[in-house]
Formats: sequence, C-alpha cells, structure tokens
Amino acid sequence: GGASGTAAEAKNGAKGTEPRGEGKKKAPAVELVPLGPLHEAAAAADLTRLTELLTLQDNEDEGEDSRHPLHGVNVRAGETEMSPLHFAAATSSDPATAASCVSALLLQGRADPAVLDCRGRPPYFVASHEKVRDAFRSARAELGEDAWDWDGGGKVGPPLTAEGAKKRKDKAAEKKRRQRARQKEKKAKEKKEAEEEENKKREEEENKKREEDAKRA
Repeated sequence: GGASGTAAEAKNGAKGTEPRGEGKKKAPAVELVPLGPLHEAAAAADLTRLTELLTLQDNEDEGEDSRHPLHGVNVRAGETEMSPLHFAAATSSDPATAASCVSALLLQGRADPAVLDCRGRPPYFVASHEKVRDAFRSARAELGEDAWDWDGGGKVGPPLTAEGAKKRKDKAAEKKRRQRARQKEKKAKEKKEAEEEENKKREEEENKKREEDAKRA
C-alpha cells in the first residue's frame, strides 16, 4: 500500500510543480508536419514502395495537368522540414537505389528540386553520392530547362545527357586503364632492378670466392 501512496504523492507533487513551470516563457511550439508514406519510402530508399505510391497518386490525380507535381510530393515534413526528394537524396543506402528513387520522384512524381528544407538547402545540396547528383542532372536534361528553377533554387549541376554520361564513364575507364598500365610498368621496372641487383651481388660473391680460391692455391 505504501508504494502506491508514494506514487500518488509523487504524482500530486509533480502536479503541484506545473504552475511554476508555466511562469517561464515558452518558445511557441512549431506544428511539425508528420512524415508521410512518400517521405518514409524515400528515406528507406524503398524504390518498389515509392513507385507504387507515385503510381497510386498519379491515378488519383488523373485529369490534372501532366506537368503538375503529384499531390504530397513536395510536402516538407519532420523536424528538418525535408521533402521526399530531400530524403531520397540524403539516404545513406546503396547509391544506385538512392539515384533511382530520386529519378522516380523527379520524373514520375514531378517533384520540385527547388523546395528548401529548414536550413535553406535544396535536395541536390544534401545528395550523398555522385550517382545521386547524376540522377538530378539526368532528370534536368530530360525535363528541360523550363520545367523548374534548376540553377537558382535547385542549385542542380548542368544537365547530363545519356551521351554525356557515357563519355564521362569512358573517360573514367580510360583513366583507370592508364593507371593500371603505369602500375604494371612500375612493377616490371622494380622487378628488373631487383633482378639486376641480385645478379650484381651474385657476381661479386663469385669474384670474391675466386680471389680467395686463387690466394689459397
């Protein structure tokens, strides 16, 4: 019985302290927008779920202008006030999957890349990997310059066409090939030098042995 009495006293005691706390100035509580299914799917880099949601939304928005963003796709939510596109760009999941989520939101969801979070950052700014940034740039090339404020608000890099991406990939592969060739050359040179050093040592030892043998004779 004593324990429940103590609990009741503690409860009453806590109640008694409440009015004192109210005397302090409280910062006005900001109404947080809870994360929606699109935010959660984007944050988890769940491409299947994200595509399902976008398709569902697309069907519901039928009759809307096809260039109009899908309902809920630009909503800023959570403490950081990020849009689904922010969450997809910032995820630390596999970069290729994250890039696909970004593409789905931009191309299928018609998400606005110029929506800012609570720190004034556009989604491109929080992108976690080059592949993710490329997804923004490819969408820019596909949707065209008039679709969004890619530069000013979105801070998105220059448009990246499939041809441009291939050129860059080829260039990177060529660079890697040259690096490997240089490493191979360096190893061969080091091996040759080591062999020459070994031969020199052996020759010196043989000469020394011959001299000693000659002295003994």
